[in-house]
Amino acid sequence: MGTPGSGRKRTPVKDRFSAEDEALSNIAREAEARLAAKRAARAEARDIRMRELERQQRELDEKSDKQYAENYTRPSSRNSASATTPLSGNSSRRGSGDTSSLIDPDTSLSELRDIYDLKDQIHDVEGRYMQGLKELKESLSEVEEKYKKAMVSNAQLDNEKNNLIYQVDTLKD
Repeated sequence: MGTPGSGRKRTPVKDRFSAEDEALSNIAREAEARLAAKRAARAEARDIRMRELERQQRELDEKSDKQYAENYTRPSSRNSASATTPLSGNSSRRGSGDTSSLIDPDTSLSELRDIYDLKDQIHDVEGRYMQGLKELKESLSEVEEKYKKAMVSNAQLDNEKNNLIYQVDTLKD
């Protein structure tokens, strides 16, 4: 036949398939990386859902505690203290002989009324401020909730997309 050094050498079978094996190994590594990323995304979405459920449970508990406190520990009227408080501060000291305590009763009554009116106005302003603050907090929590839901939905859609891509790839093979 031919001399050992002449002609073209045949490559062994294992060398011919090494490029294909390497390509398949790369594809397998990429698929494993995608699966690991999917698992991580699912775990993150699960954690977000669990934290959201825990937060909702805490809010429900706080609301029920707050309602209980408002319904069963609140005094009947804000002005109940003013009804029991004497309107003139010098009524108990009239006969004491202290001339500095002798103030015109009409002036002191009007001043006390003004003070109580101012206190009521302060309470009203505080109430409006607290209501506005509460509405802002609720709005913020709603926006955070929508954001978290969007993140979870986005993760789920991404998982579905990757699953469909994987199925298409497997069907192509």
